[in-house]
Parts: sequence; C-alpha cells; structure tokens
Amino acid sequence: MANRVIQDLARILVPINFTRVNRFRHDPALTIPPLPSIAVAAELGNHGEATLGFAKTQLVRGQNRLISALREARRQIDLVAG
Repeated sequence: MANRVIQDLARILVPINFTRVNRFRHDPALTIPPLPSIAVAAELGNHGEATLGFAKTQLVRGQNRLISALREARRQIDLVAG
C-alpha cells in the first residue's frame, strides 16, 4: 500500500518541479527552472508594458496548476491517513 501511495504522489508532484505542460504533452529538451509553472515570477521585471499582462496571466495559470497538484497530493494522503 505504501508503495502505491508513493507512486501516486510522485505522479502528482514530480511533474510540478520538472515540466511546464501536462502529462501528455512533450516538453522540449531545454533547461527547466525549479517550479517551472511559476518561474515567470522571477522574470516579471524583464517584461515591458506590452508583455507584463501576459506574464502575469501565465503566473496565475502556473499558480493554479501548482495549487491543484498540491491539493490532489493532499487528497491522496488524506485517503491513506483516513
């Protein structure tokens, strides 16, 4: 049972730190920063007026993806701890 829970948690949490896209999309073979879904936060100062809104939108989407994954991981843990 423990192995199954660990595997389920890994399927949820590992992509959050190593991919920018969902499970069935291919990431290009490029260097990916830690927590790539929200990495744009470190680049906000590099955006001008024309692109800042797009960057902020990507940040919100990344934040939503991260929160969703953490909530799903928590649900998996709660099922086991039940």
